[in-house]
Amino acid sequence: MSDDIPWLPKGEIQADPLGDLATGNNTLSVWQVEDDNSNLKQVIAALASNRDSISNLDYAVFDIDLLADTGIKVKINQGATPYEMANFWHRDLVELTATKLVKLAETMLIHSCRERIPEKTVLNWIKDAVENGQIDKTKLSAGITKKLD
Repeated sequence: MSDDIPWLPKGEIQADPLGDLATGNNTLSVWQVEDDNSNLKQVIAALASNRDSISNLDYAVFDIDLLADTGIKVKINQGATPYEMANFWHRDLVELTATKLVKLAETMLIHSCRERIPEKTVLNWIKDAVENGQIDKTKLSAGITKKLD
């Protein structure tokens, strides 16, 4: 919702943000970040470690309690990244409908903290996790392992 877009009616959101909320089987993969952000670095490293290459990583953090009014259900479902210790924080938003997805987009646009982690920082966080034995380097893609050397 932006006053900067003259064609966008008041109270409406652009369609583009919905593209960032790609679902599969009416489910959206999300991650739980602690209130004090103490696990944010691990969550970002886990997300990035599951990619084919290193790049900037954009994320949005919002209070999960805001989903209560949307009818969106949260299911605890361990992640499947090379960062096994961080997989504990993975969640799925399930039984999504188009209406629920739009409500989620609205909630995120209004109530989330959105940031971008630069590629260099993402790489350093993955390097740290590999060096500390938290990520098994052999489980990373060739594109990522090439950058670690």
